[in-house]
Amino acid sequence: MAAALLAYLFRDSLLRGYVLGQADILFDYLPWQPYKPVGSRIHNRVLSDVPTVFYPFLFHARETVLEGRFPLWSSGIAAGHPFFASFQTALLSPFTQLHYLLPFPASLTADVAARLMAGGVGMYLFLRSLPVSRSAAAFGGIAYLLNPFSVVWLEHPLSAVAACLPWVLLSIDICARRLDGRSAAAVAAATAVTLVTGHPETAFKIFLLAGAYTIYRGVLSGRVVRTTIVVTSGMALGAIITAVQLIPFLEYARESRILAARQESAVLLSSPLSAFVTAFVPDFYGTPLRNRFVLGGTNYNEMQLYPGIVTWLFAPLALLHTRHRGRAVCFVIAGVLAILIMYGTPLARFMRMVIPALQVAALSRFGLIAIAGVIIASAIGFDALFEQGEGGQRKAWLRPAIAVTVMAMLMAMTVAAFLSSQRQLLMDMRQWTATIRATTHAAELVAASLLVTFVVLTVRHRFLVILPITLLSIDLLGFADGFHTAIPKVQSFPRVPELAAIQADRNVVRVAGWHDTLLPNTALVYGLQDFRGYDGIGVRYYTSFLDVGFRFNGATHELVNMATPHLLDFLNIKYVLTPAEIALPPDRFRLLHDGPTRVYLNLSVQPRAFLVDDYTVLDGDEARRAMRAGLDLTRAAIMARSLDADLEPQRASGVVGTARILEYADESVVVTTRADGRRLLVLSDVFYPGWVATVDDAEVPIHRTNYAFRGVSVPAGEHTVTFSYRPASVEYGRHVSLAGIAMFLLLLGRGRLRPLSRPSTP
Repeated sequence: MAAALLAYLFRDSLLRGYVLGQADILFDYLPWQPYKPVGSRIHNRVLSDVPTVFYPFLFHARETVLEGRFPLWSSGIAAGHPFFASFQTALLSPFTQLHYLLPFPASLTADVAARLMAGGVGMYLFLRSLPVSRSAAAFGGIAYLLNPFSVVWLEHPLSAVAACLPWVLLSIDICARRLDGRSAAAVAAATAVTLVTGHPETAFKIFLLAGAYTIYRGVLSGRVVRTTIVVTSGMALGAIITAVQLIPFLEYARESRILAARQESAVLLSSPLSAFVTAFVPDFYGTPLRNRFVLGGTNYNEMQLYPGIVTWLFAPLALLHTRHRGRAVCFVIAGVLAILIMYGTPLARFMRMVIPALQVAALSRFGLIAIAGVIIASAIGFDALFEQGEGGQRKAWLRPAIAVTVMAMLMAMTVAAFLSSQRQLLMDMRQWTATIRATTHAAELVAASLLVTFVVLTVRHRFLVILPITLLSIDLLGFADGFHTAIPKVQSFPRVPELAAIQADRNVVRVAGWHDTLLPNTALVYGLQDFRGYDGIGVRYYTSFLDVGFRFNGATHELVNMATPHLLDFLNIKYVLTPAEIALPPDRFRLLHDGPTRVYLNLSVQPRAFLVDDYTVLDGDEARRAMRAGLDLTRAAIMARSLDADLEPQRASGVVGTARILEYADESVVVTTRADGRRLLVLSDVFYPGWVATVDDAEVPIHRTNYAFRGVSVPAGEHTVTFSYRPASVEYGRHVSLAGIAMFLLLLGRGRLRPLSRPSTP
């Protein structure tokens, strides 16, 4: 049934060869806008991160791997980007491996379908391990297969991590029962996969739930200390196994300005409490499918807390289960706490204070934990419903009937209260009619769910399990269908003539788009290098450098004026794309292509690598002020500190010298220099840990130059300077991961020999 649901959901990909990637959003922007297919519309603008982040990342990863290289670094983003360390590139994720094996971008459908299937199967197996009946496990599995959190974040790494949640819980259940080496290894494996699937923030939230469930299982078995120790050890081993990914990420996080700003800020990244009604009526404030959402302070994806109507109604029935009432209470409490954190209550502030990692986390995304809690409770409630339905006692139907009726009434009262309190907003924003329509649809689902419940309690036949499962499938499939559109492959990042001339330039150069022209990261798909980047972390020195001459819009920097054209020169920006109404100064730029998108050639562009014979010691705001004032960076550099006497550049009497890029690749840059005295070689690529330099094979230090870039002192004469990306963080992580894998294999062997303790009975 799960396969049939997914086949229907992705029918355009299977039957028509369409592809995911949400690249239709590009037709809102230049240079693609003039080539928008006649009669087409932008389907879902809230998914703009997909074509600007995740599609380019996967494209670059696949191209690099198929060339026989591992993509540690990308030179096409933000003057250099620690691609592997970024984590959201998810290079080690099992789902990403599909892109190396299948044609791209058709592989995107296989990727997301695998995520949903993995989550659904994992939840089914976890529920069977409790155990509950096959039909109850199927109900929970389908609820998690199409859970709206995973659906709205489907093409983001969050859905890949969400798929791992039931597997983590399953491994804990197995470990708590057996407490042997093999079961601890299962916890380690589930932890490791969760950590490498691309979103550490979501993984951390899953581990918070896992910690709570571990304690519960320990209490249930009467071995809380031993269970906690063994499970925690397994999780720690999983983290050790993934050290090759974790250590570079932590290094990148340390270099990030955005994460530092989040940590220092007192602002909670939570959803407004007024969004709670969408837990029952997801389109209460509108839907991005109609390009309408009227609630401020959040967006449709961030507020997601909808598990399905029948899922809500069945959750209270879990309290009637004779065997699993305790488990249900555990997950209900976890869900309630997640909701309180999600909406920024005092509990959220307390948790943020005691758990430092939450200071940089989006608390609104605790909706996943709440949805998982409701789904697990509802599956147990489903089991209880049919247990009551087959009972022989008179009036066995009364308690479940009361439970679902009370829950339905509470839902109705909640929605009615929000209709009253939000009426003015909805009327002013012309959303009232659509909200009433969405509320009516929810009421119809409630009525159908109540009818199904009473039929089950009255008829008392096992074949009726199909009714709530079918109703749940219709509800969640209706939510998911069309949220992520598939388009013809030719419309996905199509070739445009404005970029063709730039692609033909084989020199090492960068491009820039005016305002939102040529969105950040999209140049990567066309084999071009952009000075901008967008990945949610960012190297702090470089982002602070861009503040000098570019506008930060909260996500990336934009070129919006010509106040600092010398920075464009220094950044090796040879081509600038602008809208038709923007005319750049003709003394500095030559118009190459006119039309809806103009392409300009920068006449003053500097080469990526060049020599200077002088420098000034400045740092911080002083350095940035000097650069904004127009300091001539072609002859003098800005250094954070003075160089040693033997590395000081010598003033040139005439020509400073020449520097020529011999080879340029993502992780290796070879430059030949010639000068009549010692000079400072400046490379306008971002300064970052892990880059090492050699002059004629002798290692030399790289100095942070011009606030955020690389500089190397080179002696007189002809020399070959090689920059290589050899991050110690990856090397250390590799050794730690190998040690973790060895420990993992040892645990598997120990599991065959004897348990760490006698197995518990629950």
